[in-house]
Amino acid sequence: MSEADKENAIKSTIAQTATESESDDHEEVDKVLLWEMIRFKIRDASMKYSKVKMKKMKNEEANVVSALAALELRQFYRNCS
Repeated sequence: MSEADKENAIKSTIAQTATESESDDHEEVDKVLLWEMIRFKIRDASMKYSKVKMKKMKNEEANVVSALAALELRQFYRNCS
């Protein structure tokens, strides 16, 4: 998930929340409540993005560490022979 994906998810969240509030049976939605709901949903989308990004970074780091260990081991055996 890229930064552009995060931005698109947040924009979509805002639009969806605003649309949901318009379709409510209430004649007028409290603007403060609507703002709080938008903030909550943006925060939720941001945390989901952060979790995915952190997991990806940890996997990449583990792959690099594993590859480095394999190279070091190969170099060790070459030096021993």
